[in-house]
Amino acid sequence: MFIKAYIGDYEVLALAPLAVSPKYQNQKIGTFLVNYSHDIAEKYGYTHSIVLGNSKYYSRFGYKKPIHLVLIILLMCQMIISWLKFLIIPMNVLTIQ
Repeated sequence: MFIKAYIGDYEVLALAPLAVSPKYQNQKIGTFLVNYSHDIAEKYGYTHSIVLGNSKYYSRFGYKKPIHLVLIILLMCQMIISWLKFLIIPMNVLTIQ
């Protein structure tokens, strides 16, 4: 659920957008996923993460509103570029034999 992001030369983790199907909401599934992701990140030595999402929801996990709008825009661009890397599929993978 995390991708690497950089603030200057400082590496942090960015929590990818999280969604739980309405059928399964209000069962603490999202809370479990976020907490479990934080536990794994901590095991790998990460001390900071960022998230682009609903501030009311994510504040329960210790996330705070960013100070600068420029920082938000830069991080959003980095996240989009990282996501696009996962979406690019080599053409030969799609070839039907």
